[in-house]
Amino acid sequence: MIDGGGNTFNIRDLGGWNCDGGKTKYGLIYRGAELNGAVSLNSSQVDFFKNVLGIRDEIDLRNPTSTGVGSGALGLGVDYVNIYTNYSPYALQDLYRQERVDIIKRIAKNIKEKKVTYIHCSAGADRTAIICTFIEAICGVSQNDIDRDYELSAFAYDTSNSRLSTRTRNNAWLNGHRTMINGDGTETYSYPYINNMEGSSFQDKIIRLLLRSGVTIDELNDIRFGLIDGNPTALTNPYGNATITKNLSHVFIDNEDTSVKLYQPFEARVLPNDGYILTSVSVTMGGTDITSTAYNAERILIPRVTGDIIITASATDIADIVLGKLPTTQGVQYGN
Repeated sequence: MIDGGGNTFNIRDLGGWNCDGGKTKYGLIYRGAELNGAVSLNSSQVDFFKNVLGIRDEIDLRNPTSTGVGSGALGLGVDYVNIYTNYSPYALQDLYRQERVDIIKRIAKNIKEKKVTYIHCSAGADRTAIICTFIEAICGVSQNDIDRDYELSAFAYDTSNSRLSTRTRNNAWLNGHRTMINGDGTETYSYPYINNMEGSSFQDKIIRLLLRSGVTIDELNDIRFGLIDGNPTALTNPYGNATITKNLSHVFIDNEDTSVKLYQPFEARVLPNDGYILTSVSVTMGGTDITSTAYNAERILIPRVTGDIIITASATDIADIVLGKLPTTQGVQYGN
């Protein structure tokens, strides 16, 4: 536990856990409870978080509607983002897919840039824990140690804070937030929910979940190689490929790939040949037309590939356009 002074609580470093390539590094990711809202910092505390811990990015998982807080507690020099997510295993559902993608991508970028991150919710116990579970699983921390890290919040005793003052392993409050009520009235705990996912191990299940969500294999490896103090091995993408078919007429596409891993992004520029202008572009994925969301301003961007891609594009000779010989159907707007 790190003493942040005042009424701060449940603050700790994600470093020191055994993983499959060494140990997680100290001083890159801190997890904890809120620093504003029910908590207030004085100038010396702000100085401690900024200049002793070196925090340069604050990721806030709280619901801004309920907290009324829309800015960070550490002021200038520390970036702040509020990405609301829910308690586990709600956060594991597809409803929060984009949120977990945004959080993991930001953490991967921070780790790669050696930018120290503070990630928190209100108590630093449940919402924060599910994100830390992702990070630790990526690094190959054992499920037992992930359990231990989760349960350390039970030692963040604060008799003035009802959220943690009576928190125990079997406490009804704790169990309530570790379960999801299914449609049939039964309860599903976080780990059984994860363990029912596709994959051969707890780590593999989390990695597959994040890949299916839209996190790239490179970002997962950025976390491993940046956060593990030792000799980590690179993760490989376990998913198959989607094909990329290009039907082009007087058009050049700057991405020569003919396939892309499922759930990974695909990006390309569609350019007319010299002396031509684009007159038609369409993009389908898995047989569905996605042109309106995937194509804009000569650029194709598919953040998450879920099926085979077909790109059809044509361009017309500028001389024909000047002479008024435009094609009868135009799939692009000039000026896009």
